[in-house]
Amino acid sequence: MTDGPTSWMESDAQGDLTKLPDLPPGKHVYTVVVNAEDAGFMLHRGHARHFEVLCDEPPIVGGHNSAPAPLEYLALAVGF
Repeated sequence: MTDGPTSWMESDAQGDLTKLPDLPPGKHVYTVVVNAEDAGFMLHRGHARHFEVLCDEPPIVGGHNSAPAPLEYLALAVGF
């Protein structure tokens, strides 16, 4: 991928080239690529760029309380 305005962008998820419309001067394309996977029972692992995030549920709903719940991450994102 290249930084800044571009008419072509490589898709990390699919490994192909996608034709994008020409952008007006000063406009940029920003693509967010994430991967989420089941890590066993109610534990889930997510990757965004080079970061890894775990989420779990509290025991009252069957989790092990080893990480914040997905809804708690959503609430944090709204707060940020």
